[in-house]
Amino acid sequence: MELNQTEQEPQQLLWRSDSQPESMVTVTLGRVMNTLLTARPKKLHDSISRLSPDDKMASLGSLDESLWFLYKYLRDAAEREDILDEVLVPMIERSLKSKESKHGGQAMIILNWLFKDELLFQILATNLANIIVRKDDRYITLGWCTLVRALLEYDTITDQHLVTGISEKYDALLKILCSCIPHLSYIVNKGSTTQDGFELPSRLSLSAADCFLSLTEALTKRPRVSSDRQKSSNFKASVTSAPCEKKEKLAHKTSEISNMEMEFLLWDHLQELISLVQRLLA
Repeated sequence: MELNQTEQEPQQLLWRSDSQPESMVTVTLGRVMNTLLTARPKKLHDSISRLSPDDKMASLGSLDESLWFLYKYLRDAAEREDILDEVLVPMIERSLKSKESKHGGQAMIILNWLFKDELLFQILATNLANIIVRKDDRYITLGWCTLVRALLEYDTITDQHLVTGISEKYDALLKILCSCIPHLSYIVNKGSTTQDGFELPSRLSLSAADCFLSLTEALTKRPRVSSDRQKSSNFKASVTSAPCEKKEKLAHKTSEISNMEMEFLLWDHLQELISLVQRLLA
């Protein structure tokens, strides 16, 4: 989704320029994130659905305007390879406050939209994986585990049309998040306290363990194919010609290979997985 370079009238939202202080952009970005993360999920989704690269900023509402500002900011940040803490930390914090974080909450809706852009997906997913290591903050780590679990368990969302971007990049997201397994294992092992001779897990260590298990399940689950899609495939197979059948078999074989590759990612973290199971059974 590329934006046309057009001359625009002065706007309420500020955008980066060579003469514009960095602090002004930071303040504006903070307001934008607050606007988006406190919007009603339905209004946020509706606003995203009607956005078009041909829209002029002056004709957009404040919510639409905030979405375009965030998009432009991230495209600019991706080119400079900036750290995206000012975007991700508010999402992480919001995931602890939102009761709908697993059912299409604001952060999930925004990420689902942004993930449709390959460049933005790469920088967002990479920054998301790195932030848990860089930020030595229990509250942020707890929110991170909650947000990542919501992404991994996206298929539990009732309205499946909300998960297009996440679904398209799901395997790539798993590969990136695998780098977080050692740190999650560290949190699980070091996050307990001893009381009266008993080892009691903290809320953070439990959340890290849940996130670890969700990541493990996502890496080992079979491809998700609905019964309707299976019936459709069976019907098509009965009427296709021999060349088409060969193509379908080749596609099926490729899918199986891809699924095996996802499962093998866990082998690199087998020791962490064994340690987690031992602690859960202790």
